[in-house]
Amino acid sequence: MTSNNSHRLLETIRMAMEQSELLNTLATINQWAEENLSLVLGVAPRPLTADEIEQLVSQGNRSDNWSMVEVSPDFTAEHVCGNRFIGRVVLGHFTGSPAEFDVGTVLPTGVSDSTLKDCEIGDEALIHHVGLISDALVGPHATIVATSSVTGNDETLYGCDLALPPGIETCRQRLGVFAELTTSTLAELLEWFDDEDFRVDYESLLEQYVIEATGRWTIVDEAAVIHDAGRIVGSYIGRATEVRGATVIENSCVISDEQQPTSITDGACLYGSIVQWGGRVATHAVVHDSVIGEQANVEHGASVSETYVGANSHVARGEITASLLGPFVVLHHESLLIAATWPAGRGNIGSGAQIGSNHTGRAADQSIRCGEGLFFGLGCQVKFPADFTASPHTVLAAGVTTLPQRLEFPFSLVNTPTMSVDGLSPAFNQLVPGWVLQQSLYQVCRNDEKHRRRDRARHDVLEIDSLSPPTIQLMRDAVERLEAAPTQDIYTTDDIDGLGKNFMTRSDLEAGVETYRGHINWFAFRGVKQRLESAGVGASSPGAVDCLGQDGENPGWSLARELLDGRTDIPEILEELRTIERARAENIEASRKRDDRRTAQIFGGAIPARTPAEDDAVVKLGWAAFEQISTEIDSLLK
Repeated sequence: MTSNNSHRLLETIRMAMEQSELLNTLATINQWAEENLSLVLGVAPRPLTADEIEQLVSQGNRSDNWSMVEVSPDFTAEHVCGNRFIGRVVLGHFTGSPAEFDVGTVLPTGVSDSTLKDCEIGDEALIHHVGLISDALVGPHATIVATSSVTGNDETLYGCDLALPPGIETCRQRLGVFAELTTSTLAELLEWFDDEDFRVDYESLLEQYVIEATGRWTIVDEAAVIHDAGRIVGSYIGRATEVRGATVIENSCVISDEQQPTSITDGACLYGSIVQWGGRVATHAVVHDSVIGEQANVEHGASVSETYVGANSHVARGEITASLLGPFVVLHHESLLIAATWPAGRGNIGSGAQIGSNHTGRAADQSIRCGEGLFFGLGCQVKFPADFTASPHTVLAAGVTTLPQRLEFPFSLVNTPTMSVDGLSPAFNQLVPGWVLQQSLYQVCRNDEKHRRRDRARHDVLEIDSLSPPTIQLMRDAVERLEAAPTQDIYTTDDIDGLGKNFMTRSDLEAGVETYRGHINWFAFRGVKQRLESAGVGASSPGAVDCLGQDGENPGWSLARELLDGRTDIPEILEELRTIERARAENIEASRKRDDRRTAQIFGGAIPARTPAEDDAVVKLGWAAFEQISTEIDSLLK
């Protein structure tokens, strides 16, 4: 990355901070405080009249000093009943209009059966049966019902003093974060983490952010709903947030809006953490000192600590500690992930997987770096340190135990050995390069389509393409190392760099080279097609060859042009592309049918209810893509 990129990244961060919902809310509060206005009403409150005090007392309200109770200029008392007021309390205007706080359950707006101390309540809020609201600001149309306490602190940072370890629990240099830090920005931050000049500039922005994020109030913003909750302390509950049955929210920031309401529900606990737009923490999950990214989900007793959970990720039942995760990471079952740096995300952790199963005996100072789309199979054991960044979309098979290693072969299979090798430790596994593309292209295409369909992030732009330019480059590097290997039956890392603590057979090497080259060509030939289309020229047009020598708008074109290695036979390239596209569609269908055959064999021909392969949505998409591209090729050839 260049210094221009670092400046662009810093500017992106600066703009995100300037648009911060939390900071802007606090700035407004501070401005109104300087102007002696109500901190939630934005106008100067007035004292109660004698008639209003009399009416309030007749409705069961109590105060040791009614002069400390102030109200909106258009306040009416009829919807304030059965409360105790302590210290300075400001009340807005309540009409008693119906407010829904649970599905199908409504109460009139107003304040009833609650204790209020040194707090302010906005217009048309609903406060009912709350044990204590103290040092809190409740925005207009907000709802707090059947809740133990909503209280502030002498000073709170709303979880914005959070600094996460970059994959190692005991790391001295931590990565400071802020409430609006998106998953894609996090990935860029990690690339610049070791740059001293950048870090100084970034930490300067963070320092100012923390100063502005300091307050003493718990803030329940406009239209937020808190129902049947326990303790809420020193926290910011953003607009339209839903807090239902949560046990505790402490020193945390929940950012939300009407389009992407965030929810903390059903016994969840949140300590010193940030939950972003549309995020969900539910069903007794416990989150400590972490960021739950946009539209991410943590539930079913999961434990997350000192971790960034990327956008659209889903964590249930298991434990994640000291990790930085990108988008679409899935941990659905009892499993363990510790000290992982995984910015590209899109991976899966199977039940019983133990990723971080060993320490050195001295300290928890080991870590793993994961590549995009890594799949940890059922019950696998991954020993640290491990670097799989150059092995995106690789599958670690069920029950595999991996030794500390660096692996550099994309779309591979790491499996228990199918054979014994003389002189080789039995702890070594067998690696099949490119196996996922060979045998399970259906999986690759299904994941891409699934992630496109499930991407609900609106504040972030996520790359969803397994065969992206960086991955193609890794495949290219792998081919070079495989083709440079001597001719022999068995290979280890002594023979081929990046093979890790695994061995490879000659037949698997040859198949891997063929698979990698096929997809490298597919990427390059697609680039040619897209370049011709963007330039508006046909395959036989006079300017077609010249077009290939020019830069294009597609960021992947420069790599595609390099991969062509001087080829300019455009009609032949397009026909080869057609052949490859047909083979891909056939591979997708074949890998899906392979599962059906295996199921039929095991169940004696009786296949449980399942869509036939030819009617499968992913298979149909594969053939539709072939038909469309074939038609487009015909058009270019004309």
